[in-house]
Amino acid sequence: MMDDGVKRQKQRQTRGARRISRRGFVIAAAGGALGVLAACGDEPAPVQPPAQPAAAPAAPAAPATQPSPTAALAAAARPAPAPAPTVAAPRPTRAVTTPAATPAPTTPPPPTAAPTSTPMPTPTPEPTPTEPPILSPLTGRAVSAEVAARRVVAVKIDNAPSARPQSGLSTADVVYEHLTEGPVTRYTAFFQESGAQQVGPIRSSRFVDRDLVQQFDALFVHVGASPPVMDDLRAAPVADLDQFFYDETRPYYRVSSRPAPFNMYANLAWLRDAGAARHPQRREIPSLRFYAAEPDLGSLSTLRIPAGPRTLFQSEYAFDAEARRWRRSIGGTLDVDAETGDAVAVENVIVQRVSSRLTEHDEDSLGNKSLWIGTTGEGAVSVFRDGARHDGVWRRASPTDVTEFFDADGAPLDLRPGQTWVHLLSDADAIEVQ
Repeated sequence: MMDDGVKRQKQRQTRGARRISRRGFVIAAAGGALGVLAACGDEPAPVQPPAQPAAAPAAPAAPATQPSPTAALAAAARPAPAPAPTVAAPRPTRAVTTPAATPAPTTPPPPTAAPTSTPMPTPTPEPTPTEPPILSPLTGRAVSAEVAARRVVAVKIDNAPSARPQSGLSTADVVYEHLTEGPVTRYTAFFQESGAQQVGPIRSSRFVDRDLVQQFDALFVHVGASPPVMDDLRAAPVADLDQFFYDETRPYYRVSSRPAPFNMYANLAWLRDAGAARHPQRREIPSLRFYAAEPDLGSLSTLRIPAGPRTLFQSEYAFDAEARRWRRSIGGTLDVDAETGDAVAVENVIVQRVSSRLTEHDEDSLGNKSLWIGTTGEGAVSVFRDGARHDGVWRRASPTDVTEFFDADGAPLDLRPGQTWVHLLSDADAIEVQ
């Protein structure tokens, strides 16, 4: 039987060995946990094999008997030789999300000089082409496509004192003034830009109108004519809108404020509608010539046509240098449009010398003979524009051509863009210019 002393000694040895064994387990467990944490990183760092320790002296063979507690503690305290590195199969681990590491600030390298090179020239962009403006063939002014598409309307307007003031003349593009019988004059007014609702008073046609209206392929608006004149019109290619074709409601109408025959008027828009239905065929019309560069002002101030003592049918013009327009008076009274309230003023005044003769046809009940006036061929002309006078020659080959003007040297004589008033005079009619 073992004595108590020996028994207690063996118990102490057993407890010591257990403590050593537990300590080794804790150390081994800690090493394994570190390996797991290393394996759970986003991008594991390459494993560096630990440095091999110096070779330890060979340990004496373990005795067959149980080592003493002191020896066991010494053996546990000595570091065990590191095992040879091995590549272990990856262990299945749970994904762990870790914030991306903020890179440490680095000092940028000093800038290096870029190689020099010759800069390429910047190409100049091509300008966007613009559409040229649409110019009126009667005024040379820019107009809209809608206005350019309008048919020109020629209206026969009375100039007797009872017909004044007339309506629409301030909006006419071109006006021809001519003698009828004796000293009495009458107008043939051409409208394209205007859409006046009241133009007149409208009176009967004369021989001169047959050729005048054809140059602009105009719808011809009048209230009848003497039989010889009507026969002449019907024999020519004139787009006739004689009032006798219509009643007195549309496009012609009478006003109650004036007595007949000075009370017949028409609406230009209605006339164009009637013309489209009655004369749908149209042709392209040539244009009068207008300058592009504005010349210097002249020194003229007044015109009187014809010269001599003032009469009821004498036209006078005063030049407005600021506006470059001729303000018109008739019979000593400022010519004011009853429709617009504007004074009649034009950019160009033309004195066109024409041949004329009395015919054998009676024009009225008083026995006055019709007057024939020629507007084709050529003759002398004086153009007044920009306060200056330009003398030359007018030419017109046929009724469907527009009239052209040339200076004394034969160069084209251009008009100022705007409205024009033409006086058809014989060579014997004098004018006064100041």
